[in-house]
Amino acid sequence: FNMQLTSVREINVLLENVRLLPEDERRTAIKTASEWLQEQKILHHILCRHLHQKQYVDQVQRAMYILLEAGCLSDEYLELIWSQTQKPDTFEAVKHNIFDLLADLAWQFSSDQLDRLFRRFETSMARSNSDTLNILDLAKKLAHS
Repeated sequence: FNMQLTSVREINVLLENVRLLPEDERRTAIKTASEWLQEQKILHHILCRHLHQKQYVDQVQRAMYILLEAGCLSDEYLELIWSQTQKPDTFEAVKHNIFDLLADLAWQFSSDQLDRLFRRFETSMARSNSDTLNILDLAKKLAHS
């Protein structure tokens, strides 16, 4: 766990350093970094592990925020993280952390990404009572922000 947490922190350092570049260089650099993270399947890896650990999820959120802000986080990764909440054997702590993550990142979502998120809410309402309550809580957090 510690190695993967450190790895996510290093990804954040890389992305933060890219944000410090002049704007004309920043766009190319963030796109290159994003493509490399996707090609190496690093994003896939970090979005499927240790999501029960709040400190890990906080670091993942920082990376996702920077990528979303730059328009470089594909819907594939948002779908991947949402799918973690839909597995019947997913722990409640994981679901709670993911819903908090989505609520915090929603400000950076495109209108299409928000539409997809709300459609996911609608299709997930037929799940268990605790899942439904978690989704309603997420919708409430989005409405208050």
